[in-house]
Amino acid sequence: MVKDALKVIEQGNCRIEVFCDADCCNPREDFSNIARLALEVGRELSIHEIDDEDYAPFVKNPKNAPMFVFVVYGYSHSGIVLGLNGNAYPFNDRWDAGVAGYLTIDKETLRKEFPNMKHAKWEDLRKKANEVAEQELTDLNSWLSGSIYGVCITNTETERDEWCGGFYGDLKKSYISDLLDAVEIPQEVQDEIEEDLY
Repeated sequence: MVKDALKVIEQGNCRIEVFCDADCCNPREDFSNIARLALEVGRELSIHEIDDEDYAPFVKNPKNAPMFVFVVYGYSHSGIVLGLNGNAYPFNDRWDAGVAGYLTIDKETLRKEFPNMKHAKWEDLRKKANEVAEQELTDLNSWLSGSIYGVCITNTETERDEWCGGFYGDLKKSYISDLLDAVEIPQEVQDEIEEDLY
């Protein structure tokens, strides 16, 4: 049994325990990110993976640039949140929000990471870069807020269990399904669990 589980679901021969992952890794240090950040946010967030001279010339001339440059907005009030839309709440708060810095994604790196984008038009490539930027900021926001969870799934008949830590934000159905399969939880039990878990 997991000590201090946030949620316990027991169904058939399955026990699922969801817990806060206190030993989670920093996604900027331990993940393979293709974006690079230059951020300064009040109340103690400083990330300098790139220097001004790497991206500054391309902010106003994006079509001919070797990289996509995104403005990152920050909101700092009892925590820090980052985003790309400065017109949306909370990034339009006049007291606690503003430009936090920049995020860049090299076009060639993006094409290598997503081979189906190798011959994509500029607009499609920018859309993919925006998706990647949003996901990397989502992971960073989850880490900053402590919204990182682990799960332990146990087959109570065999006492066989599978652990998975580091869910940044929401639990992913595909991860849970794989873990349920790994400890031999029957499909009918999995179907019953789905309603309780998501």
